[in-house]
Amino acid sequence: MFKKFHDILIDGSKGVSAYKKCASVARESALENPDYAAPYFLISIITQDFADNYDREPLSSSVAKDQIDRIERYTKLLDEAFSTGTAQDQVAALNSISQEIVKEISSAS
Repeated sequence: MFKKFHDILIDGSKGVSAYKKCASVARESALENPDYAAPYFLISIITQDFADNYDREPLSSSVAKDQIDRIERYTKLLDEAFSTGTAQDQVAALNSISQEIVKEISSAS
């Protein structure tokens, strides 16, 4: 369910335009699937933020690799939680990802 977002990035050669497309698809998915709006919204925030930060800026291969690895980890966590997990597992996955995002934002400030 969420692996498709990682696939969008891989198919788009992990470039900024792929992150923009991923964010757009995630927003559309949140509207089309209200039961999964929260995880789709998180994915849209993460990918849009990355696209905004690197639009018209140089993107090193190490930063690109770190980000794609992060997205892969998040999508696997969400897939596990939302395909076979309990409601508690789903909330835990959302909280875990959200906490990482907050830490990253806080350290960038």
